[in-house]
Amino acid sequence: MGEWVLDIAVEQIDKVTVVSLSGPIGTSTLEKFKQEVDPLLRKAAPHILLDCAGLSYINSKGLALLTNYHRRCYADRGRLGLCNVNDRLAKTIELLKLGSILKFYGSRDEALIAMK
Repeated sequence: MGEWVLDIAVEQIDKVTVVSLSGPIGTSTLEKFKQEVDPLLRKAAPHILLDCAGLSYINSKGLALLTNYHRRCYADRGRLGLCNVNDRLAKTIELLKLGSILKFYGSRDEALIAMK
C-alpha cells in the first residue's frame, strides 16, 4: 500500500475560512491536517468550513479532532461546519452519535450563506 496523501487548500470567503480536503485523514496525514487547521482556531470567533468533497477517509482520531475543533470554535463564539460529506462518512458520524455535535451542510454555497 502506498503512502497516503492529503491535499489541503485554504481560502477566505468573507468571514469564513474554507478548508478544502482531498484524500484521507489517517495516521500518516493527521499531523498535516492539524498543522493547517490549528492556526485558524487562533482567530477571534473563527468561522471554519471544511469542504469534504474530496475527503476519502477519516479515522477515529480525526473524528475526535473535529469534535474538539467544534468545541473550540463554539467556545470562542465561532462556528465549524462541514459540507459535501459523502454518505459513508455521514453514516459513520451518525453511528458514533456525532451528528448532534457537528453541523453539516449539503453544499458549500448553503454553508457560506448559513455561516454569515
